Amino acid sequence: MLKELKNEVRKVPNAVLIGSNEDKDDIRNQVKDVTKKSVLAGSYDLVMSYHAAAQTRPVMETRLDADDALSLNFIESIQTRAAEQIMISYATTTKDNNSRDANRDHNKTPSWMVLCPFDALEWHLYNPMDQKSNQGVVKFASKRTCITPGLTYLFHLHATKEDIPTRMHDALHKVVPACRNKQDDKCLHSIKHKPNTTILRARTPTSAGMHRVITSATSATAIEDEGPQFLKLHKAAWADLKTRFAIDVDELVKLRSEILNDLPAIAEDNMKGQCTRFHSCKESTKQELEQLRATYKKQKHGT
Repeated sequence: MLKELKNEVRKVPNAVLIGSNEDKDDIRNQVKDVTKKSVLAGSYDLVMSYHAAAQTRPVMETRLDADDALSLNFIESIQTRAAEQIMISYATTTKDNNSRDANRDHNKTPSWMVLCPFDALEWHLYNPMDQKSNQGVVKFASKRTCITPGLTYLFHLHATKEDIPTRMHDALHKVVPACRNKQDDKCLHSIKHKPNTTILRARTPTSAGMHRVITSATSATAIEDEGPQFLKLHKAAWADLKTRFAIDVDELVKLRSEILNDLPAIAEDNMKGQCTRFHSCKESTKQELEQLRATYKKQKHGT
């Protein structure tokens, strides 16, 4: 898997793969332990050039886990929104600095903004509407809290992650005020594109929380609240995978087969990650994973 990941990263200009057990979510400050040896693909010098550039420029950092995806135009859309805020903020600051009566307290606190996705398409291994399906199911999901894939932070000059009241994705909307206008800063901008969402999540036993993951073809609990719109949205979602996410359905079928084949090991690995740093800690998740591991281990060995 690591070999394939390295090969894929090498195809992407300006991409770097760093081997580390720590999140690298602060390019301005968290580069001390990055060495030429820890850079598994890409250029060490490129990392250092990004670090140097971040000292004198606004920085955007977007979170994306290995089992999730962003649409082809996601980065362009959030960069456009951020550029609007940066330009307005810069113009306002320049005007204030040139005014004799300006209140300059605003300039003493570094500016930042959170761009928070609330909805996503979800791919599950099983399709309760078609138990013989080898594709799984794609469903639309809307959350009341920020979801992690696509969660983006805009840091103006001198701003750091410590300036944001919290980095917990499910608490951001509670403590960070909503952006009301394009020029607002120190606020939360909601990314909502229903039904044309720009986020795709893989909801499989690789998911740490396992919340509402469809774990069998006979389980309908995760789609009970979709109503009559489910079938319509389901068909539209499959059509969008290729055009908006560049995902080939045939490749997804192969991936599903590989996951099912390795499910006992995947479930066991997920159990090991429970209650560790930055991961969930629920007894119900442990029990569900253990049941999955045992069930598929029996099926695989024919016992």
